[in-house]
Amino acid sequence: MLVGMTSFSSNWVKDNKPNMSERIKQNIGPQQPLKPRIELAKNKIQAQNQKLETILEKLRSKEKSLFNQVVSALQRHDTQHGKMLSNEIAQVRKTIKMISQLKMALEQIQLRLESTIDLGDVMVAIGPAMGALTRVRSGLAGVMPEVDRELGEINGVFSDIMMSAGSMSNTSFAFDASGEEVDRILAEAGAVAEQRMTDSFPDVPIGSSSTRTGTTTTSENAQF
Repeated sequence: MLVGMTSFSSNWVKDNKPNMSERIKQNIGPQQPLKPRIELAKNKIQAQNQKLETILEKLRSKEKSLFNQVVSALQRHDTQHGKMLSNEIAQVRKTIKMISQLKMALEQIQLRLESTIDLGDVMVAIGPAMGALTRVRSGLAGVMPEVDRELGEINGVFSDIMMSAGSMSNTSFAFDASGEEVDRILAEAGAVAEQRMTDSFPDVPIGSSSTRTGTTTTSENAQF
């Protein structure tokens, strides 16, 4: 037991935690370190967020160009063309909103993982993270298949960590995609994304009144 604790302390900061956390620390073995896999999950999330930001930058540029075209159409009194462009803006903003919510959700998960102190904390954080990713992915498969695949890889890393920790500590871990903490992660992500949409995009001077953020509400749009 002393050998196991010494080995664990070389990789994780010691702290007084609830019983489940203590059981994990006492039973984990040095031959199957989990910390590198947790760092891998963090790195994958960070890389995915960088890709999403690149996509968002392109969409914002497209939105700005379309908005300027609407203004030009109005100056020419070309109402029909202006309406067509405003509808296209609504679709672009809807996509921006969906991706922004996804990005914010990943950032919330990343924040929770970064704030953990030891393995017990991480295991408590991973369950809601898996649930959040599962719900986020539900609306992506047909829209952004590559992102859906990469999120599946992240969830796979989380699943591997939970299975390994469970087998070494004789503790069963599970995630619930409808849990309270999952709802909290997605609600926080949705609120931030909604506020950023409101702050970033002016109302289009032609078309429907919902053009600012798309035609659906936050929860409906992301299909969380």
